[in-house]
Amino acid sequence: MTEHFDKYYAYEFGDFAIRKTRFGVFTSYDRELVDLVTAGTYEACMQATLSHLRWKREGYVAPEGKESEASYSASVGVDL
Repeated sequence: MTEHFDKYYAYEFGDFAIRKTRFGVFTSYDRELVDLVTAGTYEACMQATLSHLRWKREGYVAPEGKESEASYSASVGVDL
């Protein structure tokens, strides 16, 4: 992607821009044009991008009582 954006939002954890894609969803990009978040609405994309940038810098801390010891895997238990 060689596209540049006219409007970047300056946030304490990084700058980003949002654009509507040809599929009708919204995607945010950082200054290096790396995809950050895709969402169904502009507002959802904005909110998720702000959280993503903060968690990327500070790390994610689960809300009180929502901590999980679970681990996840893409494997369904089949050896190939």
